[in-house]
Amino acid sequence: MAIKVIICLALGYIFGCFQTGYFYGKIFKGIDVRNYGSGNAGTTNTLQTLGKPAGYIVFLGDALKAVFAVWIVRYLLFPGLGDVTKILETVTALGVVLGHNYPFYMNFKGGKGIAATFGCFLGLLPHWIPLCVLAGIFIFFSCVVKINPNYYRTVATYILAAI
Repeated sequence: MAIKVIICLALGYIFGCFQTGYFYGKIFKGIDVRNYGSGNAGTTNTLQTLGKPAGYIVFLGDALKAVFAVWIVRYLLFPGLGDVTKILETVTALGVVLGHNYPFYMNFKGGKGIAATFGCFLGLLPHWIPLCVLAGIFIFFSCVVKINPNYYRTVATYILAAI
């Protein structure tokens, strides 16, 4: 069991070390986002420094790395072990957040782990994905498109979610 825990923690840490905000800034804008704003390499600082499109892409990248790491443990490495698999998934999720917050190649200075934790939540509890998608659409219509009054925003959310 101990070797499985070490494998899952290492796998999660490796996935977490992929700093989407840092790589997005370097590849597409030629900057290190850690030199701006809060000094973090995460979603929030990328959003504030590089704008909404970059923030959305980084959020998706940071969340999906956690989902994929947890699902690799669930479906490929240790499937069918019951409660042991759930424990190993949780250890993997912990590794993702640690890797995101403290990447070794960036002098242990990464993001804050908000988007990565959200991705861990979705990976660990996939039956919550529809509710999270619905909440995300509602927030999109509240903050980005700004549909008013609230009734129309709710209707638009359910119509888009149904599609």
